[in-house]
Formats: sequence, structure tokens, C-alpha cells
Amino acid sequence: MENHIIQFVCSLCGSILGSSGILGLYYFLRKRKALFSETLFWEYKNIAQELANTLQDLLPLSLHPKNYTNEQCEKIDNELAKFFFKYYLILPQAVLEEINCLHACLLDKGGRRLFMVDKKERFPTLRPRKTEEEVDDLIDDVAIVKSEKSLSEMYKKYQKLPRYICIKCQARHVITVLQRYWSIKDLHLWSLQLSKTTLAQRH
Repeated sequence: MENHIIQFVCSLCGSILGSSGILGLYYFLRKRKALFSETLFWEYKNIAQELANTLQDLLPLSLHPKNYTNEQCEKIDNELAKFFFKYYLILPQAVLEEINCLHACLLDKGGRRLFMVDKKERFPTLRPRKTEEEVDDLIDDVAIVKSEKSLSEMYKKYQKLPRYICIKCQARHVITVLQRYWSIKDLHLWSLQLSKTTLAQRH
């Protein structure tokens, strides 16, 4: 009888210790995830602020006509290139792709085009948006409210947009995509988001 009591007590103590160990691990992982999220929040807050400063001339709320000179666009593009390589390791590939789209838009001196990375083929290709749907997708993605004169309707009517509007929308889309990844809180997803795939790795 005494042996059974001892075995029962030992089993009970083991269960309690095992449960406390599992609970301890659970709270440790939750604390680690919360700390990671907080660290990531402040890191990306600083990155977003630096990007906004780089693009400040392209991000006013007003869409009134503005003449961006080629020299001004090249200066912003040079600052954008520095930002691109400074944070290459900690920016998701989708954000780097959007920066490439803005780079193409800024240097598209004679065009009135919005750009995208087309991933339908074997290799992702940077190209102008061609269809109404492709243009609408970007415009809808950067708009918080619908204006009285819809950019989508303007594009449908004229099949083009003024260059200053293309530049502003393309710049806003970089911020939009950055914000989308900034909201990811799952630790395990970040190893996927931060990996970069070059063309050579796709062979």
C-alpha cells in the first residue's frame, strides 16, 4: 500500500512539474514573440520614416499638377538606390520589387506609365501596366478614399495618366507594400519574407 502511495505522489509531482514546464515554455515563447514584434515595429518605423523622407516630394496628399523635372527625379532615384541597398537584407522582396517599379517610373522621362513586376512567366519581369485592370489594381491599392474625379475613370477615358500622377501613385505604392509586410507578426513567416530570390536561383 505504501509503495502505491509513493508511486502516486511521484506521478502527481511529475505531472505537476511537466505541466509547469509546458506552461513555462508557452509563456517564454509568447514573451519572445511579443519582444520580436516590438523590435520589428520600431525597426520598421524608422525604416518607413527614412523612406518617407526620401520620397517626401512625391507624397503630398494633393494630386494637383506638379512638374517633376528630370534632375529632381534623378536625385530622388539616387537617394532611393542608397535606401534600397542599405536595407536590402531586412526588407521583404516584394518591397524591393516595388522600389524597382518606382525607379523605372522616375526614369521614364517621356512616358506616362505605371510599372509592375509580372510573375506569370518563368522569370519575374519589370514592365509597364498595360490593361485597365492592372492600372486599377495599383490605384485602388494606394487610395484610402474615392475622390470626386476618379483616377481609374480618367485612365479609362484617356488611356493614360499625367506623368506626375504616375510618379505619385508609384511612390505611394512602395509605402503601401511596406506597410503590408510591417503588419506581419508571425515569427516563422519572416524567414520566408526576408529571403531573396535572384534570377540565377530560379534555374
